[in-house]
Amino acid sequence: MIEISKTENILFFIFNNIEYKCIIDACSNPLCHCKSIHLLFIKKSDENSEQIKFHLNLKTRKIEEKRKPEEKYKLFADTFLSELAEYDYSELENIHYNMKMHYTENSDDTKLKIKFDWMDIEYEQTLIVYNQILRYGVPLFFDFENIKYRIWDYYCLNTRCTCTEIIVALNDYYKGNIIFSDIKFDLKKNYWDTSSVSPKSKNIDNLIKALKCKYPVEIFLHRYRKLKTLYYYYLKRNKNFSKIYPGLLEKIKIVNI
Repeated sequence: MIEISKTENILFFIFNNIEYKCIIDACSNPLCHCKSIHLLFIKKSDENSEQIKFHLNLKTRKIEEKRKPEEKYKLFADTFLSELAEYDYSELENIHYNMKMHYTENSDDTKLKIKFDWMDIEYEQTLIVYNQILRYGVPLFFDFENIKYRIWDYYCLNTRCTCTEIIVALNDYYKGNIIFSDIKFDLKKNYWDTSSVSPKSKNIDNLIKALKCKYPVEIFLHRYRKLKTLYYYYLKRNKNFSKIYPGLLEKIKIVNI
């Protein structure tokens, strides 16, 4: 029998009439897209007992060969795997995703070796979408007048630009189509500008008021600063950028708000 606690990232498993507590973890690298969860079992009645450890790939639903349990615990692992129901896999997927989000939002951005298309950013002034760079970054959702929206937030990372504005688009969460685009949000002034929003709507001001209540400026400031820091340290590692713009990185601030 398997019982999963969603709030504590643990599960309980009974094997040979002995109850085991399992601590669940995931790969802490925000850039790794593996679907592996790390399982550590101990006897619930004796937490000093020998540990049983192995990794389970949620995509293949198999124990990973390089992280399989000791041979003496093979039957234990096989039995655990055989008792996982579809519901259990769904719960483990949610735990895995939430843990990856935690590791992503709390990463050391000075050391995270993420890649950017810096020529597009510098020459074309291409805006960067937070969740396209950080797959496991916290997604932003929003309900208004019986519609569930997915928020896409676009950031300018150009090193020679001093703007503090971001662009926000609202998609229908279920249909995927864009409902509102070109909503401007000045992070420094904490001001939403809907003058360029497309399409025009009488309800846009009420929508923005509700949006501000759910997602205050601090949420977007965190995302802005995270992307700015990631990009800055990417450029420091990029020798081509330093050749084209010698000394520029030493003159700019990582973030200006």
